[in-house]
Amino acid sequence: MDLKKKSKQDLISHIRELQGQLKKQKVNNKEITDKQIRNVINKHLPHGYYETDINGKLIYVNNKALKLFQYSRNDIKKGLNLFSLVHPDDLKKANNSIKNLLKGKNGEIHELRFQTKGGKTIPVLLSSKLVKVGDSQRFRGIIMDIQERKKFIDEIIDSKKLEITGKLAGGIAHDFNNIFTGILGYASLLASFEEDPEKKSYLEEIIKSSNLASTLTEKLLAFGKKGKYFQQPTNLNQIIKNVQSILKFKLAKDIEIKLDLTKKLPSIDGDQMQLETMIMNLCMNGIEAMEEEGILKISTKIRKISTKEAKKIIHGEKGTFVSVLIEDQGEGIPKSVKPHIFEPFFTTKTQKTNRGTGLGLPIVKSIVNNHHGFLKVESKLGEGTKIFLYFPRGSTNLQEEKVMKRSSAGKSERKIIEQISKKKILIIDDEQSVRSSLKKILETYDHNILTATNGREGLQRVKENPGIDLILLDLVMPGLNGEKTFQKIKEINQKVKVIIITGYTDNEKLQELLDMGIDDVLLKPFEMSDILETISQIF
Repeated sequence: MDLKKKSKQDLISHIRELQGQLKKQKVNNKEITDKQIRNVINKHLPHGYYETDINGKLIYVNNKALKLFQYSRNDIKKGLNLFSLVHPDDLKKANNSIKNLLKGKNGEIHELRFQTKGGKTIPVLLSSKLVKVGDSQRFRGIIMDIQERKKFIDEIIDSKKLEITGKLAGGIAHDFNNIFTGILGYASLLASFEEDPEKKSYLEEIIKSSNLASTLTEKLLAFGKKGKYFQQPTNLNQIIKNVQSILKFKLAKDIEIKLDLTKKLPSIDGDQMQLETMIMNLCMNGIEAMEEEGILKISTKIRKISTKEAKKIIHGEKGTFVSVLIEDQGEGIPKSVKPHIFEPFFTTKTQKTNRGTGLGLPIVKSIVNNHHGFLKVESKLGEGTKIFLYFPRGSTNLQEEKVMKRSSAGKSERKIIEQISKKKILIIDDEQSVRSSLKKILETYDHNILTATNGREGLQRVKENPGIDLILLDLVMPGLNGEKTFQKIKEINQKVKVIIITGYTDNEKLQELLDMGIDDVLLKPFEMSDILETISQIF
């Protein structure tokens, strides 16, 4: 149901309930007094109530209205005018409402913004009526605070924006991963044959640059919630120290990073690369906000969040969390900008420095969400910015090491185990560059290679070649996807080994596939050594 419509329905319901209570106050058909009306209102109405003269001067407001607008009874006695509280941008709408009331159109409900005594803008629904009291006319009405409902609507809209942009980013990153897989495959194959040191160094630079570029696609996939997840017990203190060691080479002379890290901080279930990206983005934002001088403070602690405090944080939860606070001494975030900081492609950097994509903070928020956490931003102009991150304490049960594994060793240091015996291998992938690079690499090691461009063609190859030893199967393909193709392959050949090749899934999905009987997972983009090592582990 539309929340604005529901708010109006709730207000109408409360008005009818109030009318019922007022009817009960009538005795012997005599009109009830203003005092009796006000007593019923204060007792039964959960919203603000007001009475003004024809010019808007307040005659009476109930306690809820006083609390909402932060005024006192003394302010009312001094002649406070209700119309003076209307937000300047809504004055025209308010004036039209008054004109309708004077024409006899009572009971209309309008959404307006009012300003409190402290200057805060609050959205309300206003239902007013023009009544005659003796020889004079008055406006009477009910004021319904819809701040929380508006906030909820805004959260839904922001969530949808992130979801749509995430899908777009994930799709683009998926295509790039396929391209990089082809580049890395061919470059690593050439490098394995090249004996000229200079030419070999060029190929290694291509491999190095492709791997660097692939980390950008991982960030996009993380934003789209479809990236590589290596969830394992992770210590945020160590993540922060890793980021600090990188940042110290990028700091201006008078910018300092200070750490205040709680000893024996509990681990969280997380992906190291994503968490480093999150901390790095937040630190870079803080450093850029301070420009030439200042202190960036990063602290960690175990933080208990009460029910009352959780309600004040978007998506906040009650409980005990591992908390990170990143605090800068920059100029702070303007009120007009703060509601937009997590919107994809929103940036103020381009206006100043021609830098910034507007994806830094949305990626941070997406990573926090991926780790079942939540965050809070506090900022005032001239006082800097504080960003609080909250994560549940670790509980990861590493049932399948194949899903979680990530080699920390460099490619040049890993031992590549080559297969001595020849294997008949089927490659099923819709990307020509992935198929051809895999085929060339595996043929180099005397494997007999078959290829298929989609799931149905792959099933036909399996039927025609009962002696297939291994299938390299892409997970995301048009038509029959990798998961369904795998299920049908096993109906034809129970013994054949299958490795899923993908860069477009999450840890839970990989575990599900392994539980189904997949032998291993090869994450795109990959080099020749990754392919050979993965194959060696299942034979």
